[in-house]
Amino acid sequence: MGRQLQTVWLVGWLLCLLLTPLLPAHAEPLPPDVTIETYGTWPTGYPTAMAWAPDGRLFVNTKEGRVYQVAVGGGAATVWLDLSAVVVTSVEHGLIGIAFDPLYATQPYVYLYYTVETGGVISNRLVRYTEI
Repeated sequence: MGRQLQTVWLVGWLLCLLLTPLLPAHAEPLPPDVTIETYGTWPTGYPTAMAWAPDGRLFVNTKEGRVYQVAVGGGAATVWLDLSAVVVTSVEHGLIGIAFDPLYATQPYVYLYYTVETGGVISNRLVRYTEI
């Protein structure tokens, strides 16, 4: 019985390998009036949040603690803030949220939500940064 199970497993595995290239690139077709384009790129990291600044820049957080900014119109992102030395990234921790102050034009505050460890205690922080 063990040999038959091995044969069935092997045949199933080979079928998966042979049929995988035939699968579509995405699960559902796009509606006819929808297109996909790359707006911004960054070298590494797992994106967790993004927000548009009032001046049109796109900000993208990565779990690892970096905030990237993409210039108006798109393109390659640059690091706006690097918190990777202080952000805890285990499990569901990391740099999670970003928001701009509603009065950003007069109060250029950027709020970030992330996880830190202080004295062996893991906690979350909501921190306000001022863009100058």
